[in-house]
Amino acid sequence: MLETTFEQAASDPSGEAPEEMVSELEETVREFESSQAGVLPRRMQRALFVYFCGLLVIVALMQASFTSDTTDEVLGKGGRAGAV
Repeated sequence: MLETTFEQAASDPSGEAPEEMVSELEETVREFESSQAGVLPRRMQRALFVYFCGLLVIVALMQASFTSDTTDEVLGKGGRAGAV
């Protein structure tokens, strides 16, 4: 379908999309929209946001520990202090 669309667009000097192509696109969009399950519940959105933020913090700390000896020592001491 993509190749035929490019061929039709190249052969049309006006640059406008054919009506049948527009109607096919409208139908595809309606079908896609109706197949969507909907928005996640607010409670689930909050939980996913908290997990995402926690993951960002962990990744940032890991990157800092790989690039900075000071951060690596602070994290190492914090881990040992928490273990005691």
